Amino acid sequence: MADVRVVYDGDCPFCSAYARLTRLRQRHHVELVDARQAPELVRRLRDRGYDLDDGMVVLADGDTYHGEDAAAFLEMESRRGPILSAGWIRRLYPWVYRLRSLALRLLGRDPHVRG
Repeated sequence: MADVRVVYDGDCPFCSAYARLTRLRQRHHVELVDARQAPELVRRLRDRGYDLDDGMVVLADGDTYHGEDAAAFLEMESRRGPILSAGWIRRLYPWVYRLRSLALRLLGRDPHVRG
């Protein structure tokens, strides 16, 4: 069973629900990390070119997936057969992430993850 670390915006209602609902735990040991509670990790990821304001990060088996690639990885690994293809996820992800910013603003939360 591989280790998977999902770093996501804990204030984002979409990110939080998705991170909790994936069935990834059936195939992997999963650690969910709220980026807002891990500023040092956020800084290290940003130094490597992964901005949590642009999408979640998945660390798995020495590989790093960011944004739409992270969502595609989670979709492929959390189900026996993906509901959406990686291509559809890559098309939809930018729109979902725009909705994230809007939702956070409407909830009175800062849309930026600090690190």
